[in-house]
Amino acid sequence: MKTRYVAGRVYNHGGSVGRGLGGGQGLSTAVDVAVGSDEAIYVVNKGTEYMPNTGVSKCTLDHKFVWDNRGFSFGAGPFPTSIALDKQENVYVSDDYVNKIFVLDKDGEPLGYWPEMIPVPPLPHNPPGLDFSLYEAKLNGGMDGDGDLNGPSGLAFDKDENLHIVDSHNHRVQVFAKDGAFLRKFGSRGIGDGELNLPWGIAIDDDSNIYVADWGNDRVQKFSSGGEYLASFGRSGSGDGELDRPTSVAVDDEGDVYVTDWGNNRLNIYDAEGEFITAFYGDADVLSPSHQAQVDANPDVKKARMRTDISSEMPFARPMSVKIASEGRILVVESLRSRMQLYIKEKDWIEPQFNL
Repeated sequence: MKTRYVAGRVYNHGGSVGRGLGGGQGLSTAVDVAVGSDEAIYVVNKGTEYMPNTGVSKCTLDHKFVWDNRGFSFGAGPFPTSIALDKQENVYVSDDYVNKIFVLDKDGEPLGYWPEMIPVPPLPHNPPGLDFSLYEAKLNGGMDGDGDLNGPSGLAFDKDENLHIVDSHNHRVQVFAKDGAFLRKFGSRGIGDGELNLPWGIAIDDDSNIYVADWGNDRVQKFSSGGEYLASFGRSGSGDGELDRPTSVAVDDEGDVYVTDWGNNRLNIYDAEGEFITAFYGDADVLSPSHQAQVDANPDVKKARMRTDISSEMPFARPMSVKIASEGRILVVESLRSRMQLYIKEKDWIEPQFNL
């Protein structure tokens, strides 16, 4: 286990969770994760043309599999992007193709979706019985009125269980009640303070401040609970504290801010004032238990790995999402490796005194 000491903080690498597989217990182009109760984690799989494992999986941080990948059973296939849980552990998933929010219960059963869609009868050339209402919703979607969504991405609930949605292609954040009723919005396209350019991830801290990964502007912006601009940090580049297309942001209970720096293949960490602390580049020197079992089941693969330099597997490959779990645990989702790397921030660590 790799341990890092920096700026009065201690971080331990806690291994990996998941493996790439196009079905069942595997993850396929994982893009986001939400942390539930009893060590449960809900993972959004984007899927690929060759590994179409699209939907939500549920497993645990101690590598137990709960249920397999669930689609949404509302007609056409979904294109999930981000995920959040309410206090009842119902699962909210944004879909950036049909511009909808899908809702599942904690067992993966579909509960509904919003905004509502207007079904249309199948055209004569369409296969009989195929529901095209989601595709019709896409054609009718992409608007910019209050409550309309165009490429929804990051999701976060506040203390009142209002859902904040990053309305990426409209360059704003919208706030909804859990039933989909529009409440308010903030942000508009631009490069100035409080303006956004294809924003992606979102987080809300213990003081109800809102952090938005401003993807196109290579920065993170901080807003009040009412959407007033407070501060920003990060700028374009690859140096310390700089960002190249940030995709996700999270805040721990001590106020430290974590940002997945997608273009630079790293996780940047800042303090509560936005000052850069350190960056992680990935330390996965051991396979996850499920991945190791897959290797052990194939003697040829096992022997080949013994002859090969596998150090290239250690670093992040396009980290997409970061979330904070209990006990200082930090989950980083890698889309290209279909796994999560786990770091642990030690609590109440005291600098040792060597002059005793």
